[in-house]
Amino acid sequence: RNGAEGVSLTGDASGATGFATCDDALTAARGALDCVALTAVQANAGTGLYVSGPRRVVGRADLLSGTRARAGAPSGDGLFVGAGSSVELDGSWWVANARAGVLVSGAGASARVQGASVRDNAGPGVFVQAGATLDGLLYSAVERNGGVGLGAGEGAALGEILCDHFLATRPAEVATTLGRVTLADGVSVHRATVRAMTGCELSSNARFGLVLNAAAGAFTRNRGQDNLYGLGNYAPAGATVDDVAAIRGRAAPPAALPAFAVAP
Repeated sequence: RNGAEGVSLTGDASGATGFATCDDALTAARGALDCVALTAVQANAGTGLYVSGPRRVVGRADLLSGTRARAGAPSGDGLFVGAGSSVELDGSWWVANARAGVLVSGAGASARVQGASVRDNAGPGVFVQAGATLDGLLYSAVERNGGVGLGAGEGAALGEILCDHFLATRPAEVATTLGRVTLADGVSVHRATVRAMTGCELSSNARFGLVLNAAAGAFTRNRGQDNLYGLGNYAPAGATVDDVAAIRGRAAPPAALPAFAVAP
């Protein structure tokens, strides 16, 4: 329980202090990888795991939870991936953080997440913004987060979004195209690209299951039910959706352009 970040990895990684591989870091040769495995980072202030600068981090079976917001600054994220950094995580948990579970922000920032549980965060589960890239989100459960389950702001890029569950997103206030507004969307893509979103479930979200604005990409074999609105596809020319009725809602989506998340 620190007064600042739980783990902070910044600046240029040294080939003498990291590892060549994280498969067996105890016996691996030295290299430039930072390995974070089987680690619990809990109840810190600001950010649980903070990564920025030209670093490459590989994580396995980590828990980042209970991060507190720092007074006077937007904060409270489980994982922050900043400009120039690359993070790959497998089988990890981001739970009950004061803002986002995962925030990827800035030019050259990238993350790839597989087999994760991202749940019960006060803000978005995963948010990508300011020219950052989410290379992949695969086989993960994104549940009961605030405002947005997965969000991509203008200029962000999403890679492969495969076989994930975006469930029960709760109403919460986030920064939007219309100021700070309460949203509750399973997946929100605003003026961003998606390589492919395939085989995902988007159900029981308190606003949209999936909402797109001037998005580009392919959306196939996704499904959902019991959302307020199922699919909202605004300025749809760049988005290909194979079955517009497969993500169901209790009401027809509004004709007017709604608020879209642009930041946590």
